[in-house]
Amino acid sequence: MTTFIHTATILIVEDDQFVRQSMALFLEKCGFHVLQAANGRDGLEIFIQKVPDLIILDLQMPEMSGLELLAAIRNDLAVIPAIVVSGTGTMNVVIETLRFGAWDYLTKPFERLAILELAVNKALEKARLIKENRHYQLHLEEEVIQRTAELQLREQEAQQIFASVHFAICFVDTEMRVIRLNPAMEALVGFKSEEARGHYCYDCWGQYAGDKIRQGREKICDTCQVASTLRSGEKYSYERKIGDKIVEITTNPVWDINGKIIGAMEVADDITERKNNEVILEQHRQQLQRLSSRLMETEEIERRRIASKLHDQIGQELTALGLNLHIMGQSVPPEQRKRIDDSLELIAAMTGQVRDIMADLRPPVLDDYGLGPALRWYGSVFCKRTGVEVIVYAGIPRLPANLEIALFRIIQEALNNVIKHAHATKVEVHCSMNDNQLSLAIEDNGCGFQGMGEDVLPESQTWGLLSMRERIETFGGKLIVVSNPGSGTVVTVKVQI
Repeated sequence: MTTFIHTATILIVEDDQFVRQSMALFLEKCGFHVLQAANGRDGLEIFIQKVPDLIILDLQMPEMSGLELLAAIRNDLAVIPAIVVSGTGTMNVVIETLRFGAWDYLTKPFERLAILELAVNKALEKARLIKENRHYQLHLEEEVIQRTAELQLREQEAQQIFASVHFAICFVDTEMRVIRLNPAMEALVGFKSEEARGHYCYDCWGQYAGDKIRQGREKICDTCQVASTLRSGEKYSYERKIGDKIVEITTNPVWDINGKIIGAMEVADDITERKNNEVILEQHRQQLQRLSSRLMETEEIERRRIASKLHDQIGQELTALGLNLHIMGQSVPPEQRKRIDDSLELIAAMTGQVRDIMADLRPPVLDDYGLGPALRWYGSVFCKRTGVEVIVYAGIPRLPANLEIALFRIIQEALNNVIKHAHATKVEVHCSMNDNQLSLAIEDNGCGFQGMGEDVLPESQTWGLLSMRERIETFGGKLIVVSNPGSGTVVTVKVQI
């Protein structure tokens, strides 16, 4: 049996001294601390001063009855048990004492004092549970108040963020009915949050909102991804027009605490200005491309003009000068013949140099036979000049003249880069056609360089690479550079014919 030896104080209010002392002695042996009062008035005074854990009282007492004492301490009886011990055991008396707040009613004399101990322990246990429950409720209420205040603060912060962000935000439920709009979305779609709430978004500002023929979900915008987000739980992005604005919309699923999709959040960003700027930039890019193309055409025209002048004027004059010296050599004394022979050798060297310059400016083999033969010829010339072996694989048909010139210049620039940077001993040039796409690759066995991957140009691009890229982009082509330290470099050009 449970006893409350620790700190449990019991007040006995009984006018019968023998009964009072008998109960006190028994309860003290059970381990309780006992206070005694011979009448109700003394009992009330001790109760107020000592505040016992439990009170045992008789009903019939001088100066203040048991019922009067119960009435006086009634507010405290919610947590302090009161056990009435009386010789009057009628049902009416029991009901009256319980109405005044008594917790239990025992009839004296007791058959066994153990009945009293049982009643005391039962009442004290119940009181303990009531106190713990009250303490728990109080603590819980304080916790609820604190958590509620924190949630209200977080909600206020979220509302402030929701209202102040420049992105347009809309929440919809699983049926695509509007839950809430932030001010940016209200301005974008022309609906207040209160007006749109509960309505389908596609009925309010959808692509077919004003269509009288389409009904229900037939009005969902063509590009809308909300339905996909609600179905799959994935994030999607798309663009659409709202009025005169172009917006980029991202749809995100909204989950409940059980992991169930309860709606979607649309975040829209007005990208009209960005799109307009992209159009302007594209126009400028095309204009620069046309200017670049015109510049290259002008360059080729000037190259051809200079080559023609070298051939028609300087070449002919050197030839005439050589003939004159040869004739003069027939009539001069032998001792002066050596100087004329030296002069003829200088003229021959100069003629060869002029011929090489003419070929660099505008190789006749390119105009006469096309890109493949021109590449083989230039590879042979380059090998003689530099000692770098050049192997050309080019079994391709004739191409448009401007494209052949551009590809030839790209090869020239690539080989110049090999000499300047690669320190290679061998270069392979592969030129092929596949499904109307021309592929031209220049691969060397040089030192290579760091940080290059497919479809990437170096951050510090040289003028050579820039000019190569500009030349091929004029024809809608693409320049790809792949390199790694110690593994050489591959420059690839791809263009659709």
